[in-house]
Parts: sequence; structure tokens; C-alpha cells
Amino acid sequence: MWTDTEPIFTRADIYDADQLYVAGAAGVVFVLCFSASLIQFLRRRSELQSKMVITGIAEQLLLPADHPVARAALPYKASAAWLQAFTFFSLCILLSWRTGVLSATFFHPLPRPVDTLEEKLFGASTFAVVLLGYWVIWPMGTVSYGRSKECSLTYSAVMCTLLGVIDGACEAQLFLVFWAVIEASFGWPRWGTALLTFLVQGGFKANWDQLYWNKYVAPEHNVPTWNKWKILFVHVPNVLVTFSFFITYGVAWMYVASQAVALVGSTNAMKFPRFRSNYTNPPPDTWVKDFEDKPRADLWNGTEWETPTML
Repeated sequence: MWTDTEPIFTRADIYDADQLYVAGAAGVVFVLCFSASLIQFLRRRSELQSKMVITGIAEQLLLPADHPVARAALPYKASAAWLQAFTFFSLCILLSWRTGVLSATFFHPLPRPVDTLEEKLFGASTFAVVLLGYWVIWPMGTVSYGRSKECSLTYSAVMCTLLGVIDGACEAQLFLVFWAVIEASFGWPRWGTALLTFLVQGGFKANWDQLYWNKYVAPEHNVPTWNKWKILFVHVPNVLVTFSFFITYGVAWMYVASQAVALVGSTNAMKFPRFRSNYTNPPPDTWVKDFEDKPRADLWNGTEWETPTML
């Protein structure tokens, strides 16, 4: 299993009609969302420049995500976040289709001649780890800054869950795209492909979240003192268990499903704002810093603090 050199992903069937429909739809979504996002970004930048808020977008992109100037220059905007999110999702699907990941995950899964009790228990453990991590532990270190007030139970149950499924499935496919490219390029045993994939994807994910996703797409949600616990008890176990299952059995759809379940938990915990929401993140110097201060986050009404004297 870990020493197998037979590739998990191939491009033999990527031109099937059904896959072409999916790829075509993803291409249309990508063009529409990217274009709308770019137009909105240029309009916002022009408006902000006219107010002398920023001097140049190149300088802003070099600032840390939580830098006050960067936050003031391009404040969080829900509609922009949705457009950029679906630009990313559609790009993930296009890459997944082109590398054969989409085919092996949804259309032509690898034959499964053996379905042992060991495999079933291993598979169940991956979902147990994900549920405990992203549905129980992760929310403990997460705040929604008043977003729960505008998110009804129906909205959370439908839109946040749907967004979580799409986000998790697309990010998981991107992870497998890295695997597919490395696998096709080197022909290594699975353990070698896994090691390089882990290093490449880990580096990409850390920088992507820090420099882009948590800056422009995800609303502010972290309790800083809990970040180390999220890493130790949520992210690391998730990678170790779910990725090990994939390496051992090569079942792409199980890996994608586990990550979709994970992101449903985190998206519902952070309460992703509606597309037309007026929500903006609070000023960085007023963010919740530790677990004991979590209740204060509910005093943010989306545009200002309801009780400034408590800050």
C-alpha cells in the first residue's frame, strides 16, 4: 500500500461528457466571479484612494493580515468574500478535473475488491477525529463577532452548511491535485509522494490562509490564545488520520468527504455572513484576545461596538 507505485489518479477519462459539464460550469463560475470580484475591487480601491486612505495596493498586500492600515485600507466586505471564495472553489474544480482528481473522486473511483473490518474502523476513526476536532474543539476557540445575530437557524443550517461542504470538498481536491502532479512527475512509492505532498501543501496552506484567505475571505474568527490548541488538537490529528487513510487505501472520495464534514463544522462556528451583509470586522486592536474574553465578541453588531466602555 504505502510502497505501491501504481498511480491513484489518471487523466484517461477526464473528457467524459459528465466531467466536461462540471468543468464547463466551473469555468463559467470562475470567469463570472473573478470578473465581478476584480471590478468590485478596483471600484473599492478607487473610492478609498480618493479618500486618501491608501497610497498603493502593492504596499497593502505586503502588510500582515491584522495590520491596522491594511484593515482600514480594504475593510472586510461580505460580497467580496463570497465572490473571491467561489473564484477559488471553481479554480480548484478546474484543476481537479485537469489532473484526474475529479474523475477518481466522483466519477470513476478506484475498484475496491476488499472492504475489510480494519478499513471500516479506520474510515470511521477519520470521521470521529474530524467531528471531535472541527465540531467540538475548534468552535471553543472561535468567535463570530455578532454575526450569529444576523444568521438565523435556517441560514446556518442551509447556507453555512452548503458553503462548508463546497469549501471542504474543493480544498480537499486541491490537496489531491498536489498529490496527482507529484505522483505523475516522479512515479515514487506512495510514502514518497505523500511526504512531498505534505510539505508542498502544508507550505501552501499556511501562506494561503495567512496572506489571503483569512485576510479577504474568512471573517475574523480566531481567539489567538486558542490557535495553538487548534493546531495541536484539530489540524494535526486531522491531517495525520485522514491523510494516512488516503495513503493506505487510495480512496479519494473518503478524504474529500471527511474534509467537507470538517469545514461544515468550522463554517457554522464562525457564522459566515450573508452575501449582502453590511458586516465588517472590528478594529484589530479591539479583537478578543483570550478565551475568557469570548462573550465580548457578541457586542460587535457588524459595524460598531454596542458598549464601547467595555473595551
